[in-house]
Amino acid sequence: MKKNKLFEFVTINYHKDKRGVLFMMQEKGAKVDALPTKIRRVFILKNLKPNLSRGNHTLKTTTQIIFLLSGSCEVELDNGNVKEKIKLNKFNKGLLIYPMVWRTLKNFSKDAILLVVADKKHTEKDYIREYENFIQQVRCGI
Repeated sequence: MKKNKLFEFVTINYHKDKRGVLFMMQEKGAKVDALPTKIRRVFILKNLKPNLSRGNHTLKTTTQIIFLLSGSCEVELDNGNVKEKIKLNKFNKGLLIYPMVWRTLKNFSKDAILLVVADKKHTEKDYIREYENFIQQVRCGI
C-alpha cells in the first residue's frame, strides 16, 4: 500500500432482469466478481440514526470492504497524513479500507443498510478506539 493511500473502490458486477437484481462476491482467485481480499467476517448495519456516527476506530491489520445495500452515507477516512470524505450511494461499488485508516461513518439516509466484509475475524486487540492513540501509533510508525 502506498503511504497516503486510504482506500480503493471495488466494483461488483450485477445482473438485472425482470425478476430483479443479483450481485455476487467471491474471494480472490475466482475468475468473475472477485474481491481483492479473503472473507473471514461479514456484518450488516441497519436502522442507523442520521445524526449519529458509527465506526470511529481503526483496525491495525484488518482490511474491510463496505457495501451500501440501500440508501446513502458518508465515510470519513484518515491515515494520520491524509483525510478524505467519500459519499456512498451505489450498491455495487464497495469501499475497501486499508488497515491503520481511521474511519467514521455518518449522515446516514433513513433507508441506509451497509454490508461489511473483513479479511480477518473479530478480535478486540486489532482495534484502536481512541483517535489520539491512533495518531500516536501512526507517528511512531507502529
